Amino acid sequence: MSAKSIDVPGEGTLESGKAVSPEGTITRRKFLQVLGAGTAVGVSGCADSPRQVILPNSQGSREQIPGVAVWYKTTCGGCSAGCGLVVRTREGRAVKVEGNQDHPVNKGGVCALGQSTLQGLYDPDRVRQPVKRKRFGADDENFKRKGPLLDAEMKPVTWDVGIGELAKALKKSKGKQALITSDIGGTNADLVAEWCKALDVEHVPFELFSQAAEAKASEVVFGVYGVPTYNFVNADIILNFGADFLETWGSPVEHARDWADSRRNKAPTKFVHVEPRLSLTGANADSWLRSAPGSEQQLALLLIKMLADSRGMGDLSVLPDAIRSRIAAASKAVSLESVVIATGISKDKILQLADDLNRAKHSLIIAGGAAA
Repeated sequence: MSAKSIDVPGEGTLESGKAVSPEGTITRRKFLQVLGAGTAVGVSGCADSPRQVILPNSQGSREQIPGVAVWYKTTCGGCSAGCGLVVRTREGRAVKVEGNQDHPVNKGGVCALGQSTLQGLYDPDRVRQPVKRKRFGADDENFKRKGPLLDAEMKPVTWDVGIGELAKALKKSKGKQALITSDIGGTNADLVAEWCKALDVEHVPFELFSQAAEAKASEVVFGVYGVPTYNFVNADIILNFGADFLETWGSPVEHARDWADSRRNKAPTKFVHVEPRLSLTGANADSWLRSAPGSEQQLALLLIKMLADSRGMGDLSVLPDAIRSRIAAASKAVSLESVVIATGISKDKILQLADDLNRAKHSLIIAGGAAA
C-alpha cells in the first residue's frame, strides 16, 4: 500500500504523518514543540526552589488560643527614639505592628522604620547565630585571587564555639577592648555597663543618625548629657538649622505630631528653616533660607550678637562663664556684611529673622544634621 501525500499550503508535504517543510520554513508542529519547551522552562524558573516545611503547633500554649490574636506592648528598636508599639501575634508569631496610643513619645503613631521591624524579624538573611571571620594563609589560592576581600567573608559557628572564642580573645587581649552596640538605655544599658566594667571593656554606642552633638550641647547648657525634649507647641517661632525633624532626625513621629499641633494654635507658630538643600522639613517651613554649606555657624553667631546688643547678655546667664566668654569672642568676629557674603542669604532676610526672634516671647532654636 503506497503512502499518501497531502499538500498543505505553507507547510510543505505531509507523507505518512511526517512533516517535510520547504527549505527556509518551519512547520506548525515544530513551532508548537518549541513553544511548549519554552513554556516549560519558564514555569520551572518561576517555581519556589527552596523546600519549605510547615510544622503544626502541636504542643500549644496556655496563653494562646488558635485563631485568636494576642497583642503585646513593647518598645520599637528601629532607632533611638524609643516609640511604643503593640504587636499582634497569631499562634506565637508576630504578624502586625502598630503604635501604642498610651505611650508618651509617639501616642499611637509609628514611622516606616518602625513598620519595617517586622520585616527584619523574618529577614532570611538575618544573623541567626555567631559568625567567625575566615582566615587564609598567604599561600592560599583564594587569598592570592581575592586578597583583602577575604576579610569580609564570615562562616557560621555554634554558640559554644562563639562564646569560647570571645572568652579566649578577652583573656589574650593586651590592648584596648571595645563593645560596639546601638544607642541603648534602661536595664540593657545597666547590664552592658556592668559587663564592660567587670571585663575592663570600653562601651562604644554607634547610631547611624547620631545625636551626640546635641547631647553634648545639652550637657553644656543644662548640665545633663542627653537629647532634650523640644516644646514645639508653645513656641512663637522655630528657627531650625538643618535638623530634618519631619524625616529621620531625633524622634520624627513625636516631632511631627508636636509641630502639627503648633500649627493648629490660634496664632500658628512661625517656622524658619536654614539649610543648603530643600529637604522635606524645609519644604514645610514658612521661610526656607538657603545657606551655603558650612555657613550656618556664622549666621548663628551673628544672631547671638544682634540679640545680645538688643537684650544684653542676660539670656546667656545659664551658661558657664567660659562658654559665654567664648561665644562673645566668636560673635565679635562676625558682621552683617561678612555673614551675607558667607551664607548667600540677603541682608533683609537676616534682619527680619533677627527682629522676629527679638519680638518672640517664646522661641525655639534647634540644630542637627550637617549643621550640628
